[in-house]
Amino acid sequence: MALALGVAVSVSPPTALGAKPGAAGGRTDPELARLRDFLTGTDRTFATRRDAADVLIEKNNAETRAILVEVLAAPVPSKATLAVLDVLAARESAHEALIDPLFGLLRSDDEPTRRAAALALGAYQGNQKVLEGLRDLASTSTAGTGARLAAVQALSQVMDKRAMEALVGLTSDPQRTVADAAAAALADMTGIPDLPASAKAWNRWWEAHRNVPDSELLARLLKRFRERLKRREEDLARVQARLISHLTEIYEAADAKERGNLALGHLDDAVPHRRPPSRPACSAPETAPPARRIRSSSPPS
Repeated sequence: MALALGVAVSVSPPTALGAKPGAAGGRTDPELARLRDFLTGTDRTFATRRDAADVLIEKNNAETRAILVEVLAAPVPSKATLAVLDVLAARESAHEALIDPLFGLLRSDDEPTRRAAALALGAYQGNQKVLEGLRDLASTSTAGTGARLAAVQALSQVMDKRAMEALVGLTSDPQRTVADAAAAALADMTGIPDLPASAKAWNRWWEAHRNVPDSELLARLLKRFRERLKRREEDLARVQARLISHLTEIYEAADAKERGNLALGHLDDAVPHRRPPSRPACSAPETAPPARRIRSSSPPS
């Protein structure tokens, strides 16, 4: 991915005190300039922006963090902002310099941005500052419903008993929307969707689990998630089998011209095709996703 952008992932020495990020001897680092342009340029694809954000986060030095903070703290969230948030959501850790601007985005007027910021904060597992900040924001009645709901969503990304305890407390919130969101977050977080969405039910659950060691509780939750995933995969396989059977019937009932159109449409479908081994494939074989690359972007001149 870094090779596709034409830059190498390396760790640069820290910026000298008082020096501007990305500057060395009065000159702008050309590598940083390229990365900034790939991330923020007006004609960049989302994949290009995401690749640039990935490299900047991976390099993790003062200069790259300054670019990321600038993008996240912009007065109006942009496509570059969403690209950075998308990369952070897939990370297991991130630098603390990004925490404050992420909390700012939880208060954004734009709902997709709030949702993306909530997912991005999942990169800070076990971070006390993030946990306390989310708990305080979710509990503050004057913070605004959108920001509070985003904080609830972010808490559900933190697999920590303290986050669970905070969500259990929020099921008693006077604002019904927040209380319902907290109950839904707990149901998703614990893998118990059939528990009544009431403060009484979740407080009873918490009393039965609050003294369970963290490792044991998380192991139980992991087991539930695996069971749910297996059931969903089985359901998906059944739906796919029915769909394939239905499409095959349509294909076999069509005339020669229509069959050609159906086959071409099938080949153009971006969704990977999975066929049972008992049926001959009438489309190109499934291939692994191509490496991310720059299709419509070029480095600045």
